[in-house]
Amino acid sequence: MLSFFTNFRAHFARLLNWFERIIRTDIRYLLRSGSWLLTGHGVSMVASLALAIVFANLLPSHVYGTYKYVLSIAGILAVFTLPGINTYLAQAVARGAEKTLLPSIRLRISWGLGAALLALGGSVYYFFNANIELAISLTIVALFIPFFDAFGLYNTYLQGKRLFKVSIQYFSSTQIASTACLIG
Repeated sequence: MLSFFTNFRAHFARLLNWFERIIRTDIRYLLRSGSWLLTGHGVSMVASLALAIVFANLLPSHVYGTYKYVLSIAGILAVFTLPGINTYLAQAVARGAEKTLLPSIRLRISWGLGAALLALGGSVYYFFNANIELAISLTIVALFIPFFDAFGLYNTYLQGKRLFKVSIQYFSSTQIASTACLIG
């Protein structure tokens, strides 16, 4: 039985070497790094699914609909917080410019303040149209949107440093903690 696994491992190594030569990519590195990224996405999907199931079963439908509506608005407003800076930061850190994290956070917060002003404008609109629930929700979005996306840049920084395991551990722990807080 042991010889079967030894032979299988040797054949698999030869197959990987052949495949790496054909597509000119380090498959072993891709499998190691990709498995961590897939784990992170899996944790995120399970957390989102658990949150949706809990909210759908415990909250009235109009409250859950309002929650999803506010999340959609927050997602639209996040466009104004320079989401493309993640790509810049990952590339800069991969090239060795590690001191770009704090300027990127500051830039994202400053642009996030514009998104916060838009959320406050929406809050005022809903307040004058007697929808206090959405007015309060958008005020909360306005308070947190500049910082929520900005502090997520740390995960991008870790990925740029190729610390995928640490990155996914950080990402997964924040996903689980935020899901637990929302359910609580």
